[in-house]
Parts: sequence; C-alpha cells; structure tokens
Amino acid sequence: MEGWIPQGVAPEAYDTYQDFQEQTTRQKEKKMTRTELLTSNPKAVRLKPASLDEAIIGLSSDGRLIYSENKILIQLQDVEGMTYEEALDFYANNTVSSLAYGNRYAPVIATETI
Repeated sequence: MEGWIPQGVAPEAYDTYQDFQEQTTRQKEKKMTRTELLTSNPKAVRLKPASLDEAIIGLSSDGRLIYSENKILIQLQDVEGMTYEEALDFYANNTVSSLAYGNRYAPVIATETI
C-alpha cells in the first residue's frame, strides 16, 4: 500500500521507519554481522568497555542491541582480565544498574538458563 503510513509514525519520520523495517526483515532473513548490528541504529546504546561488542547477539524489534549475559561475563574475564567475582561485580554495578535510567535505546540483556 503505497502512501500508507502506519499509525503512530509521523510522516516526516516515515523514511526512517521504512529503513528500520527493512533492517528488521534483513535480520530475520539472515544473521546480521556484528558490524551491521552496531551500525543499524546509531542511537542504540553500546555497553562499555568496547570488548563487550563481542557479547552482542542480535537486535530487538525496536532497534536496541541485545547482549548475552554469559558472553558479557566471559568477555570481562578473558579480555579485561577480571576474576569471575570482579566480572560479576562490574556487570552488576556498571551494566545492569545503568539500564535503570529508562533510556529508550538502552540495550537488552538476554539471560540464558541451563
């Protein structure tokens, strides 16, 4: 339906909305590379340190980066040289607590249970 604008999308933002929809479709059709995930939404908040980019596992439907909790802890230990306890402390105090500020582009943390 050409010319149709979804409810809640401002006409001036429609091109951005279309780009986002195309990216989401591309992500579903094939696994996006980490570079594509990082550049798909310039407003998406990235976790620091930069080594945590390796813990990115996807992109949410609203354009937020999705991180694996397990991979974050592994990166903090393997790359940043922390012990498990230090990594857990860093994760709790510098990652999870920073998500509480309500930024609409804040990353999503996926936890896996065994």
